[in-house]
Amino acid sequence: MNEAWRVAFYPLGFIAMSFFFGRFFLQWIVSERHQECRVPKLFWTLSLAGNILLTVHSFIQVQYHVCAVQACNAVISWRNLNLKK
Repeated sequence: MNEAWRVAFYPLGFIAMSFFFGRFFLQWIVSERHQECRVPKLFWTLSLAGNILLTVHSFIQVQYHVCAVQACNAVISWRNLNLKK
């Protein structure tokens, strides 16, 4: 993949990190409202979206070790999302 594509898709990492921040913020708000630890379904949806975007980002940036870790985390997020149904 040439350098222009790598630069064009570089913001995927920032978007993925915003999904991870959003899931943290969501869980914090929901848990505070209920005065106990809660993990809403949207938490796992945001996790899965962030993991997929970070997998694509790391593949484009030729960081295959990060890509493998994020792919494994995406499988875990997918499993937990299915358990919430």
